[in-house]
Amino acid sequence: MKLNKSIISKALFGAMMLLGGASFTACTETNDWDVDPAYDRLFHSSKVSVSPGEDQAEVTFKKMPDAEFYVIEISTDTLFDEVETTEHSIYFGDKEDARITTSPYTMTGLEGSTKYYFRIKSCATNGKGSTWKYLDDTESNYSFTTKSEQIILDVVPGSKTVKVSFKAGKQITEAQIVKDDEVLVSQPVTADEVAAGELTISGLNAKTSYTVQLLNGENVRGKMKFTTTEPFPDGYEVINVAAGDDVKDLLANATSDKVVVVFPQGMEYTALNEEAQTSTIKVPENIKSVYFWGAAGESKATVKFKGVSFESSSMDVVRFYNLNLQYGANSDGYVLNQSGTFTLNSLEMEKCDVKDIRGIFRFQSIVNSTVNAIKINDCVLTNIGTYGIVNTKDQKSLTLGTVSITNSTLNTINSVLTNTSQANFSITLDHCTIWNCVPATKPYFDLQKQTGVTVACTNSLIGAYYDFKDAAQTVKGSSLKDIDASGTVYTSDFNWNSGYEIGSQISETSAQLWANPAKTGADFTVQNSSYKNLGDPRWIPAE
Repeated sequence: MKLNKSIISKALFGAMMLLGGASFTACTETNDWDVDPAYDRLFHSSKVSVSPGEDQAEVTFKKMPDAEFYVIEISTDTLFDEVETTEHSIYFGDKEDARITTSPYTMTGLEGSTKYYFRIKSCATNGKGSTWKYLDDTESNYSFTTKSEQIILDVVPGSKTVKVSFKAGKQITEAQIVKDDEVLVSQPVTADEVAAGELTISGLNAKTSYTVQLLNGENVRGKMKFTTTEPFPDGYEVINVAAGDDVKDLLANATSDKVVVVFPQGMEYTALNEEAQTSTIKVPENIKSVYFWGAAGESKATVKFKGVSFESSSMDVVRFYNLNLQYGANSDGYVLNQSGTFTLNSLEMEKCDVKDIRGIFRFQSIVNSTVNAIKINDCVLTNIGTYGIVNTKDQKSLTLGTVSITNSTLNTINSVLTNTSQANFSITLDHCTIWNCVPATKPYFDLQKQTGVTVACTNSLIGAYYDFKDAAQTVKGSSLKDIDASGTVYTSDFNWNSGYEIGSQISETSAQLWANPAKTGADFTVQNSSYKNLGDPRWIPAE
C-alpha cells in the first residue's frame, strides 16, 4: 500500500512546526526562564572560573556557538537546578541594556568576606537558554568567597574621639568601636556620611587602644586599630600657633606658668632669629612647665629649630609630643640644649620623629643642677650626629635620676647612644629597633667609668654598627659587664667586644632581619616571626 506523498509532507511539516515553536522561546528577563527540557536549547559554557576580590569578582567563561549573551546569578543562598531563584539572588546580564557578551566579565557591588553561590547560562533573543552551569569547585560547594574588605582609608584619633575616612559611596550602616572583642560604641551611619566618606565617633578614653570597624548589616567592610591621644593636661594655658606666629613671642605673652604650645597638623614652623637664621626657642623664666604639642591629623606638624632651652631655675615638665623635629643637618642643633643652674623634674618626648640634628638632649655648663627623669617613648630618631641621644659629658655637678628609651626606632646615630658623667642613676632601653648606630670601637652606653649606674637593654633588635664596613670590627656594650639584656638579640653582621656583649646573636644579617634597613625610606618590618615580639612595636607585622 502506498501512502500519499502530500499527506506525509503535511504531517512532517506540522511536527516540525511544533518542535520549532519550543525552540523559538526567548531567554527572557529575570525569574522568567523557560524550563522546558527539550533538547534544542543552547549549550552552556563548558569552562567557568571566578577570581574574587574584595567587592567584585571576575568571571571567565568559554563562549558558546549561537549564544548572543550570558546571564549570571549569584546568591548567598544555595543554588541548584530545582531552585528557580532565591530571596537574595543578584543577576548580571539579564537586562537588555547590560548584556554580558564578552569574557572575562566583572561582577561589582559585592560584599567582602561573603560566600556566594554561582551559576551562568547561555542565552539568545530568539531561542531557548541553556541549562545552568555551576562552578566546578566541589570543595567550595559550587561557590566563591570574596576577600576581606578594607574600605577604611585613615583614622585620626583625638583624646576622646576618632575621625574615620573611608571610600566614599561604599554602603555601610553602622560604625563600631571594639576593645578586647567587646563592642563599646555603636552608632548608625547616615547617608551624608556615606557620600562624604567620613565620620566621627565620640565617647572614647584618652591613651587607649581600640579597633574601629564599619559594617553593612552584619558584614564587616573594614577595620583598623588606633590609639587615642593623651588629653591636654589640666590647668594649662593652651596657645595655638598660627601661620606667621613667633613662638618666642607667644611664650613671652603667656598668662600662666604652665602652657601647651599647639602646632596644627601639617604646619611647617621654623624658629628664626633676627637674622632669619634657624634659632633656639627660649622658654621665659616665668614659665615652669611647657608642652610642645602637635595636633592630631593626617600629617604631623614639623618644627625646624636649633633646639629649646629654658630660663627658669625650677621646671616641672618639658615635653615634646607628636611632632616632626629637625634642624636640617646632623652638624648642629638639639631638641633640648640646657645650661645653668636648675631643677627639672621630667624631660619627655613621645610620638615624635626626629631627624637631621646633632643630638637629642644635651646638658652643658651645668652648675649644681638636677634632672629627675628623661623619658623617650614611641619615637623614631634618624640621622643623629655626634652628641647622640643623651649627652651630659663632663657635667659632674649634674645629678641624674632615670633615663628611659622605649618602643622606639634608632636609625643612624653617629655617636654613642648615651654619654654621661653621673654616678648612681639608671638607663633603661626596652623594645627598641637599632640599626646603623654607634661607630665601631665605641661603646653603646658611655658611662665615663662612673659607679652605681644600672643599665638595661631588653627586648630589642640590634643591627649593624654605624657606617658598617667590616663585620670583624666590634662595639663595646658599656664599661659595665653586668647589663640586663633579657630578650635582646643582635644580627650576624654585628659583633660586641668580647665580654661586653648585650643580648644573643642570631643567624640573620640586618638585611635578612628587616624588610629594608636604610637611612631614608627605611622599613624595619621584622621578616622572621621568631622575633615578632622584639624591637619597636610599630614594625611588628600584623597577624
